[in-house]
Amino acid sequence: MKRTSPEIEQKVLEMYQGGMGSMQVAEKLGIAKATVCAVVRRLGGKVRTNSEAKGITSEIEQKVFEMYQSGMRSRQVAEKLEINRQSVCDIVRRLGGKIRGDRAMSAIKQYSSKLTGVK
Repeated sequence: MKRTSPEIEQKVLEMYQGGMGSMQVAEKLGIAKATVCAVVRRLGGKVRTNSEAKGITSEIEQKVFEMYQSGMRSRQVAEKLEINRQSVCDIVRRLGGKIRGDRAMSAIKQYSSKLTGVK
């Protein structure tokens, strides 16, 4: 694996800390998004979570978790807080919760792979 030059690494850090997203930095410099994140970490920077990049605060994350754990569906939480449904699921998982339906989807995949022999 080819390592990026110190000049490029410094540019990555400056652009990222200047507010650009990892994908934007990667596209602008012609490198992989994973490289951007690795460089930022290696140079002592903090990689933003998807929530942070979308402007979702820790208070909103906590509200998402509480609403979902209280029995609301992810779609309902998303609509109520005006965020993406996938973000709701990501937040719940990151905060240690389980998404209802994950077990059902897992069972369907397992049953399907038994029938087809494909995993």
